[in-house]
Amino acid sequence: REENMNNLEPLLYVPQREPSPLNDINYLNAVTYAAHLFVSWGIGIWGLNGILDTRWKITQEFETLVTPALWAYYLWAPILILEGMFAIAQLLPHYRNQPIIQETGYLFFYCFVLQTAWTFFFS
Repeated sequence: REENMNNLEPLLYVPQREPSPLNDINYLNAVTYAAHLFVSWGIGIWGLNGILDTRWKITQEFETLVTPALWAYYLWAPILILEGMFAIAQLLPHYRNQPIIQETGYLFFYCFVLQTAWTFFFS
C-alpha cells in the first residue's frame, strides 16, 4: 500500500524553485472555461437576456420521458464552481507546472469544448 502512495507522490506535488511561464495548456483551459461559463449561464440559464429561449423553457416545451427534473440542473452549479477553481488554480505560479496539471494535457480543454457544444446545440 505504501508503495502505491510513493508512485502517486510525483503526480501530486513537486516543489518548484522558480515559477514556470504559462503554457498553451494553461491558456486553453482558462479561455475554454470562460467560454463554457458564458454559454452555460448566458445561454442556458439567462437565454442571453431574453434573446434566446432558456434551457428550462425548451425542456418544458419539448418534454419527453427522459427529460431530467429541474433539480438535476442544479448539479451543474458545484460542477462549474469546481471547474472554475481548477481553471484559476492552474494559472497560479505555484500550481501551473505541477505534474497533475501538465499530465491532464488537453483533456480539460476537450471536456470544455464538448460541454460548450452540447449546451449551445441542445439548449
